[in-house]
Amino acid sequence: MEQNHDRLRLYWTFVVAGLLMLVGVASAVLPGAGLQATLNVADGFDSRGFTLSRDAAMNEITERQGIILQWALGRLDEQTFKSRYGTQPRVRTFMMGEIMRAADEERSKINVLRSKLTAIDPEMLEAARAERKTAQRKRAIAMRVFEEFGPTITRVERERAPWGWFLVLSYKLSLPEGLMLSFLPCKLEYGDGLIGKIDTYEFDCLFTAKRGEEYRIRLGDVVGSELSNLEFDFAADYSRAIVISRPKSLAFIDPVELSIPEIEELENAIKKMKSIIDEKSYI
Repeated sequence: MEQNHDRLRLYWTFVVAGLLMLVGVASAVLPGAGLQATLNVADGFDSRGFTLSRDAAMNEITERQGIILQWALGRLDEQTFKSRYGTQPRVRTFMMGEIMRAADEERSKINVLRSKLTAIDPEMLEAARAERKTAQRKRAIAMRVFEEFGPTITRVERERAPWGWFLVLSYKLSLPEGLMLSFLPCKLEYGDGLIGKIDTYEFDCLFTAKRGEEYRIRLGDVVGSELSNLEFDFAADYSRAIVISRPKSLAFIDPVELSIPEIEELENAIKKMKSIIDEKSYI
């Protein structure tokens, strides 16, 4: 009786092990959903198969995950994609792979910069770091003056040209009284966050077409998006502006030429690496 019981227990052990193995094989072979879905790149990025697989995945993942996926896809051409991930990788595998590769790229820059800095005289290095901290503090104080000023979007329209559709963005500039500039660098990030299409446009806010009090710029269209779904992040960089005249009360900070620029490069590379690694938490 006890022998039969042992045989039965052994039998069920094999059955359970077999089922677990089948589940594992199935999860590795069968297509999943969302982050477990596969990207079909067998016939290239321009193929219908890839478009359908990408759009299906985009519809089942979060908005933030969609932005990361589009960023990762933008890093690679078709040949590099296939050599790294094959023709049908899981969405999550692909995204994690590019996040870690991008982080490693920044880590390599960091190692090179640290190596350069160790070869510099310690006293010169300490003086340069103090200089950078002072410049950052002065810039932060000066930039508070401009917190309530800058470009304000008044309207966005979609227009058609012989070569296709484009966006027309109108904006106004508000500046402190008495301040005159000949150059004002601006950065505009815009797109449809729902489908992960984000573009960046950097330009001189003053050197654009003007109608009355409004400036107008033309942008590439975000194909397939409704105007109501578009999001814009528009800011002017007053720290790099060229000033013609200013009111006496305005403490404007001019760009600082650092004696050891590698210090700033190192700080930026560390920040970028950390922000890239932080994206792992979303997937």
